[in-house]
Amino acid sequence: MMHPLRQRGTMQALRCQVCAERARTPLGFIFLAGPNTVEPDDPTVLTNQPPVCLKHVRTAAEPSGLADLGRSFR
Repeated sequence: MMHPLRQRGTMQALRCQVCAERARTPLGFIFLAGPNTVEPDDPTVLTNQPPVCLKHVRTAAEPSGLADLGRSFR
């Protein structure tokens, strides 16, 4: 869960949800989806979570990755 103001800012600018740096990759943007949140037959997937950069894909995908990262900033 992100702070709402940070979530809005990173989503509008398409910045990484972890480091707020540019999230564009050579192939586009990486958006993570949890289990059972995307239907394979849906042509369009909508999300309210900002993208992640290549550097933070693994951290953001791990169940405790963002929680552990948040503790290190406090």
